[in-house]
Amino acid sequence: MRQRRYEAQPSVDARSQVAHFAGLLPDDPTAIARQDMIYEGAQELCSGKPTSGTNINPLCNILDPAGADFGAAKEIYLQNWPTARANFVSQLGGGAFFGGTAPMYSDFAIWHVCDNTRAIEPGALSGEPRLGEWFDRMRALPAVEEYLQGRPARGVGGAAKGGVGLPGSLMADWECTPP
Repeated sequence: MRQRRYEAQPSVDARSQVAHFAGLLPDDPTAIARQDMIYEGAQELCSGKPTSGTNINPLCNILDPAGADFGAAKEIYLQNWPTARANFVSQLGGGAFFGGTAPMYSDFAIWHVCDNTRAIEPGALSGEPRLGEWFDRMRALPAVEEYLQGRPARGVGGAAKGGVGLPGSLMADWECTPP
C-alpha cells in the first residue's frame, strides 16, 4: 500500500477563519473573495528570495543597507512599486478602507507593505493622496497605535542596536525545532 504524506499549508480557509474570529471578515461570500484577492496582492510583495527585489520584508529586516544586495533589491522593488501602488489605489476605490467602512484583514496586509515600503522610500505614498489618507486612518486605529509604540526598530545589527532580522537579533532569539 502506498503511503501518503500530508503537510499543513497556509490556506485562504485558515486565514479566513482567523479573520472571521477577529471580526475582520465580511459576511458576504463575494466580499470575502474580494478581501482574499486584495490580501494576495499584498502577499505578492512579501514573497520571493530576499535578494530578488520582489520581497519588501528582507529590505527592512534582513539585508544590510550598506550591502550590494540591498541596493540591487531595493532598486528592483522600487521599479515595481508604482504599479503595485496604483493597484492598491484602484482596489481601495472610494471607501475609507479596503473593506468599505471598516478595516478588514486585507487592510492590515497592505498596511504592512506600505509601512515597510515607506521605511526604505519615505515618499512611497506621495502622488496617491487616497492611499496616504487610508494609511493615516489605519495608523490611527487604537490597536495599531498601541502596537507601533512597542514595535522593535527595523533594521539589522542585532537586538543591541534595536534591529531585527539577522543572527544576534530579536528574531534569532526564537528557536525552531524541525518536526
